[in-house]
Amino acid sequence: MRLSKVHWISWPTLGLPKKQGGMGFRDFNDFNLALLARQCWRLITEPNSQWAQLLKARYFQKCNFLEAKKCGCASWAWASLLEGRKIILQGARWQILNCRQAKLWMDCWIPSLHNGKLHPHLQNSLDPNTRISLAWGKKGKFSVRSGYHSIHALQVETTARNASTSSRIDPLVWKNIWKAEVPPKIKNFLWRATHGRLPTTFALHKRKIAGTRRNHQKAHVIKVNFDATWSASSGKAGVGLIARNTNGEFVGAKCLSFHAESTIMAKAIAGFEGCKWASELGLSDVYFESDSKELIENVKGNIKRGRWSLDPLLSIIRECNSNFSNYNWACTSRKNNEAVDHLVL
Repeated sequence: MRLSKVHWISWPTLGLPKKQGGMGFRDFNDFNLALLARQCWRLITEPNSQWAQLLKARYFQKCNFLEAKKCGCASWAWASLLEGRKIILQGARWQILNCRQAKLWMDCWIPSLHNGKLHPHLQNSLDPNTRISLAWGKKGKFSVRSGYHSIHALQVETTARNASTSSRIDPLVWKNIWKAEVPPKIKNFLWRATHGRLPTTFALHKRKIAGTRRNHQKAHVIKVNFDATWSASSGKAGVGLIARNTNGEFVGAKCLSFHAESTIMAKAIAGFEGCKWASELGLSDVYFESDSKELIENVKGNIKRGRWSLDPLLSIIRECNSNFSNYNWACTSRKNNEAVDHLVL
């Protein structure tokens, strides 16, 4: 059976510059728009060229290219040029020299004002004896590179405006990641971790695909080892939990500290915490292991035969077991539980 792969990060995010949390990949659609905008710039700055005169005679005889509209007889090439013109109009500003063509109230020519316009309702041309020049960017000339970055800058602004405050990450974080003196694969790992896109059990459960994958992999059982230490003098106890898959690969770990009345009570609390943790992770098939034979027998057997002080915790553990499709409680040797012992020491 062929399984579909998980797409952890969207293509628009990958296309962002590295300083903004992306990988700097080029978007072919945006690059194509930038190429079209370059041809539009040539139409504006080279109006006397043969191809510009041909298009003018065909599509905009009574106006200039910036004012031309899409007609019913428009060819695919002309319609494409009008799409590229949108990029020009987004970033271009009239540079007033002698101003022969710019419209004072309608055209974009004042960088300090919103959209570069004075007023959207009135139309009035400047002195017809003056001369104008259309400027783009810092150097005044359009290039495919500047057009592409302009498209992306607009997308980043829109994305940032729609994003929640908690999802915004300081650009300094991305800068430190890519400048870190570590191997490239570590940088990639840090980048994915910062985005929260590592395939952890929690992330799989959040995407509601962990259960689906377990259906295709029947042997995918998570084993949770737990143990506890207890100090008779202070009454303090420590709990350690480690989760691993059937291949022995690490899934997660957790440590807790609290007060308990005895060693067996501390181990019972450890069992309850392990059960609760597995439920929070959204696990379905769980195998619980401990080196406390007494506790395991009480959980699996008649809880009334155990110590009366454990009855409340054992009842809660039994209720928690109902959260799993399959579960098992087993006793293991202290050596096999050694990793958890080190965790709580």
